Amino acid sequence: MQEWTKEELFAKIYNFLLDSKIQFEKRDILLRAKQNLEQGQSVNSVLKRLHSDLQHIRRLGASALTGALLDFDDEISSQIGGKSKVTVDEKQTLIKKAKRAALIGAIAGSLLSISPIMLGLSLSSYFPNLSLVIIVFDIISLISFWFGFLRIDDAHGVGWSIYLLIIGISSLLGGFIQILNAQLLVIISPIAFATPILSFIAGISWILGFTFRIKAKPNVEGKVKVEVINE
Repeated sequence: MQEWTKEELFAKIYNFLLDSKIQFEKRDILLRAKQNLEQGQSVNSVLKRLHSDLQHIRRLGASALTGALLDFDDEISSQIGGKSKVTVDEKQTLIKKAKRAALIGAIAGSLLSISPIMLGLSLSSYFPNLSLVIIVFDIISLISFWFGFLRIDDAHGVGWSIYLLIIGISSLLGGFIQILNAQLLVIISPIAFATPILSFIAGISWILGFTFRIKAKPNVEGKVKVEVINE
C-alpha cells in the first residue's frame, strides 16, 4: 500500500470530523490527530498515536468501532504495521480459538494414551523393560499434550504450536493407517474404530491450534506502543 501524504491523511481525518454522527470520544481522537498534523508532526507519528487511540476504543467491544472508521483503522494498521494487519481484538480471538483447539486435541490425545498405558501395565509381568518404556513414553506424551494446551497462549506459544502441529500430523497419519485396516477392525471389534476416530480428532484439532496461533503471531498494537513511548 502506498504511504499517505500529510495532505491525504489530513483530508481523511477532516472528512470524519464533518460527519455529525461521529461520537464525542472518537471525534476528540480525530481532532487531536488533526491538530498534531497542523503542529508539524510526521504522518508516521500521527498514525501511530491515532492507531493506538482507536485500538483502545476497539477493546471496549465489537460494536465500539464500526463502519468507515473501522475500515480507516485497518488502513492505518496497514500503513504502520507493514506485513501485519492483525488487530488486537483479532489476535485475542485467534488465540482463544487456538487454545480451544489445543484443549480438544489434548482430551482426544489423552484418551488415545490410555490404551497403550493399560497395555504396558498388562505386559509388566512378562516384559518389564518393554512395559516400562511404553508407560514412560505415553505418560511423557500425555504431559506434553496438556503442557502445549496450557502454554499455547503465552510468549512461547508459537513454539508449542509447532510441536502440536508435528504430533497432529503424526496423529492423522496414524489414523489413516488404521483406517486402511478398517475391515479387519470391524471383524475384531467395531469399538476399535474409536482409535482412528480419536486420532483424526486430535490431529485436526492440533493442526487447527497451530494455524490459529501462527495467524495471531503479529502484534501490531505491541509495536505501536513501544514506538510511541520512545518518541
